[in-house]
Amino acid sequence: MTGPPSFPGLTFSMPAPNSMPRGASSRPEDGCWASPHGGPPSPRLRPAPMPALMRWTGRKGSVGGTSAGGLFKKSWGGTASPGLSGRKRGGLRRSVVPFLYDMPLFRPPSEAESLIFQVTLGCGHNQCAFCSMYRSKTYTVRSLDALECEIRTAAIAWPDAHRVFLADGDAFRLPTDHLLKILSFLRDAFPSLARVSCYATPGDILRKSEDELAALRAAKLSLLYVGLESGDPETVRRAAKGASPEAAGRAVNRAQAAGLKVSATIILGLAGRVRAREHAWATAVMINKAPPVYLSALCLMLTPEREGPFRARFDNTFEPQDDEGLLGELELMLETLNPPRPVIFRSNHASNALALAGTLPRDRDRLLAEVRAARAEGEVRPVVSRRL
Repeated sequence: MTGPPSFPGLTFSMPAPNSMPRGASSRPEDGCWASPHGGPPSPRLRPAPMPALMRWTGRKGSVGGTSAGGLFKKSWGGTASPGLSGRKRGGLRRSVVPFLYDMPLFRPPSEAESLIFQVTLGCGHNQCAFCSMYRSKTYTVRSLDALECEIRTAAIAWPDAHRVFLADGDAFRLPTDHLLKILSFLRDAFPSLARVSCYATPGDILRKSEDELAALRAAKLSLLYVGLESGDPETVRRAAKGASPEAAGRAVNRAQAAGLKVSATIILGLAGRVRAREHAWATAVMINKAPPVYLSALCLMLTPEREGPFRARFDNTFEPQDDEGLLGELELMLETLNPPRPVIFRSNHASNALALAGTLPRDRDRLLAEVRAARAEGEVRPVVSRRL
């Protein structure tokens, strides 16, 4: 294929190599090279920050990271020149039509090999005191026409894609009918589709009925990333999470009863020094009552623009934890964790002082031994190498 693909009702705009058209439109739904409107994309949108045209390399590509990375399967790598022809194994040539992202773009580390589609922009809650990810965006629902266009365009370049992540921060807030249509587009475009995932808040989950959750699971939505952060009601209130620990636990159990897997995060250091023990203990108790399939412990890291507002939520008395305090929280949490079903546990996020990996409760003694050894010997990841 050397020219634009042909789809009824769609007009494809092919850019010149290494160029990006500048249009007057500011509508997010215009943010696709293959625009159903036939017009140029919004100038505030940016091309995918990974290769838009890929050459088969047979080895893992170098793209990745939790911010704006990992659009492609790991077997792809190569040039980032939009609009040129690429070569795949066997000598087949293909012209790739790139599409645009509304930056910034975030994804979980485990979605490094997934195709990413921004079905919403920003976060519908966007009030968490510690989070700066979507502060520059107004929550927007993107049109189904634009999404169908992007999905069908991506399928030309990556027809064998089997994992998809739906961005931005609150995709599960979408009405169920809207999500089901997006999932239908994905199934039609990618015959090998095995997994679709997205971020979700406890409130998003609880607002959907059991039948709606089951319908979404049947449509191949299979994994929800949920920020639990703490089981301590006071810490959750000050962090402005928007859902009580009790509600968060109900949401996890409800989603998993419908067949949806939950990957949950908790944040060490979120309560500071004063409520560290309450935070660690209550968080473990919450997990015991509502064990997710995956559990990741992160460490609190505040960007400069969030530090002041976050401290204000704690009446400016917040004292951040040092490494000893963070490891103490982790130790108490592991001592208390005894989930009734297996939980795959990780603390290998780039923000962590100590990387751990195991399955609870089976590996609890080993994980505790590693934490205690790190506390005794002071061997932790250097601060300079930690980041969001």
